[in-house]
Amino acid sequence: MVARDIFKRLSTGRRPAEGVTRQPPRRREDPKIFLQDILANGPAPATLVIERGAERGFTKRQITYAREQMKLIALKGPGMDGCWFWTLPHDNRGIPAQQAIPKPRHRVSSGRPKKTKATQNDRPTA
Repeated sequence: MVARDIFKRLSTGRRPAEGVTRQPPRRREDPKIFLQDILANGPAPATLVIERGAERGFTKRQITYAREQMKLIALKGPGMDGCWFWTLPHDNRGIPAQQAIPKPRHRVSSGRPKKTKATQNDRPTA
């Protein structure tokens, strides 16, 4: 016997509760469609996306799972406290210009030559 059969046998003969009408379950909005809508205008801060998703009834886990499925790109803003931006994979706009400050990729050299280990060929012979 399956649980469904047991439930049917137990519920036969019962009348539905008064004032309760059976409605078909509502289909919730797909988080992937939500992400496409919010990221259609370019990259958006991840915190903003999660907040707006919560307003629509999505959990953080649902949004991040949909992000993984859609292979969204995460970009980090400049600085130590820069926030993360999410963007669609085919979008090439980058993060908003007012927050995108290029940082130097390499340290500026001091002008002194680098110290290197002496190899066997560099050692004086006795």
